[in-house]
Amino acid sequence: MEDSGHLVVSIFLSASSDYRLNQAMERTGLPEKKAAALMKKTDKQRREYYEYHTGKDWGAASSYDVCLNVESMGLSNVCTLLVEAYGKLSAI
Repeated sequence: MEDSGHLVVSIFLSASSDYRLNQAMERTGLPEKKAAALMKKTDKQRREYYEYHTGKDWGAASSYDVCLNVESMGLSNVCTLLVEAYGKLSAI
C-alpha cells in the first residue's frame, strides 16, 4: 500500500497466551499474576487504539497485509523474513 510515496505494510504478530505470558514474565521480571494483568491491560489499550484509528478489527487477519505467528516461527526468523520482504517490496 502506498501512502504519500512511502511503502506502508500493516503487520500483526501473534502467539498463544501462554507463550506471550512467559515472554512478558521474562522481559519484566513480574510474577505470573501481575504479568497477566499487564498483558491484559496492554492488549486492551492496543485494541482500542487500533480500532479507533483504523475502524478495523484488531487481531483479525483481514485487517492486515501480513500476519505471522512468532511462537511457531521464532522472533529472529520473523524479523529476518520481514526485513527481506520489505527490502524486496521497496525495490519495486
